[in-house]
Order: sequence, then structure tokens, then C-alpha cells
Amino acid sequence: MTGAMQMALTVVTSVIGGGGFVAIVHALANKNRNKSEVTDINVKTAIELEKVAMMRYTDVSKHLEFLDKSLLEARKKMEEYHSYIIVLHDLLKEHNIDLPERSQI
Repeated sequence: MTGAMQMALTVVTSVIGGGGFVAIVHALANKNRNKSEVTDINVKTAIELEKVAMMRYTDVSKHLEFLDKSLLEARKKMEEYHSYIIVLHDLLKEHNIDLPERSQI
């Protein structure tokens, strides 16, 4: 498969997966309707797409919040370990045990 074909497949997949499939079906179904019916259906479609987008946004926001908390916890743990290493290094130095210098973080 060529790069252009892969790109086209990716675009089509993302449009269909992103709610674009619903919009395409509605556009085809609305072909022979009068203007007010089309407007009504388009508004309903837009509302449905907005609901899907809000659900995805909410899910991503919750996941991002979880990741932020996890990163903060990992940083705190790293700081604790770093402090512990410094204490151990100083104890060894105090007892005249030579170690290579610790790297600065």
C-alpha cells in the first residue's frame, strides 16, 4: 500500500470514527427534503455531534487529571529517594568510605 493510500485510508477512518459517518448519512438522506426539514435535521445532528464531542472531552479531561496526579506522586517519590540517597552518601562519606560523586539532578 502506498503512502498516499495509507493517508487516504487514515483520513476516511478518522472522519468515520469521529462522528463524520453520521454527518455523511444525514447529508445523503437530506438530499430531497425541503429547507426547513434539512435545517431541523442539521440542528439535531449538530447537537448529537456536540454530545459525542463533550463525552470525549470529559473522558480525556478525566484521564489527563489522573495522569497529572500520577506524575505528581512519582515526582514526590523521586524527591524522597533522592533525599535518602544523599543521606546514605553522607553517612558513607562520614565513615571514610569513598564513592564516586553523585550526579546533580
